[in-house]
Amino acid sequence: MEKRRSPLAAVLLSLLEPGLGQLYCGRPGWALFWWLLMLGGLGWFLVLFAGMESSLALAYYPSAAWLLAVWLGAAVQAGYLAAKAGQNFQLRFYHLARVYLLCWIAGLLLPVAGLVRLTRSYFLSSLVFLENTMLPELMPGDVLTIDRRSGTRRNLQRWQIAAVAGSGPASVSAWRVIGLVGERVELLADGLQLDGRKYPCQEGEERVFYYRDERGQWQEKKARECLLELEGRRIRWWLEPQARDRKIGAWQVGPGEILLSPDNLAAGEPRLYKKDQVLGRVIMVRISRDPRSRQWRPERRRLAVP
Repeated sequence: MEKRRSPLAAVLLSLLEPGLGQLYCGRPGWALFWWLLMLGGLGWFLVLFAGMESSLALAYYPSAAWLLAVWLGAAVQAGYLAAKAGQNFQLRFYHLARVYLLCWIAGLLLPVAGLVRLTRSYFLSSLVFLENTMLPELMPGDVLTIDRRSGTRRNLQRWQIAAVAGSGPASVSAWRVIGLVGERVELLADGLQLDGRKYPCQEGEERVFYYRDERGQWQEKKARECLLELEGRRIRWWLEPQARDRKIGAWQVGPGEILLSPDNLAAGEPRLYKKDQVLGRVIMVRISRDPRSRQWRPERRRLAVP
């Protein structure tokens, strides 16, 4: 059976998936070539982000540019091949709509879905944060993006926010790194002492925050602001309003350990964790919804966490 090839149809098929337009034009070799180039762009992102542990931006933008070039290049060539095909073009067994659909599913949807699932499962997860331990940096109802790469977990720095498993299967607890291996950290009623050097906090205003008790009921609790400066960073903590009620303690961070603390010390206290208990580093609030009012917080969408 003979039928001319439409350049428009070839371009549209290539925009659907690189290589489909070439297949439409009876060039399976070229179709395989463009499909492999597309897979190379997906694989390049995985190599840069997971293998070389580049930043998300350094992995995403080169891969996106590669894929854009592949998509456009495949579309241009497919239109050219269709225009060259004459009236004597012979239809093959693969010139069927169901074959194009199968190629699109197996060649594009499944690889992309696999890459997304692999990345979210092992390298860049999104989990719900429901606690008051990190006010005001993180809020209950934030959906946190967590960098779970091994290098990130191994090289956590002071003041970064680490994620550990929460009470639910899709929830997470978040704590700030305050103590590294070999350090002695003392939490005082009026500041922090690190290896014998004291860093006092400057007290500020009181505020009310809400928490859920063991029965699931919302309760009010007051806390006082405390501004702490250390290593060029200014951290805002929240303490019990009265100094006599504040949590104090001392911790020696041993090999393979890390000391994590809530910013809201009225709702929790520092804890020693093994590094292999840490899921990763919190890098962004993806979306946020107030669990009390059920209202979305658009101002926190895609909010970077330093």
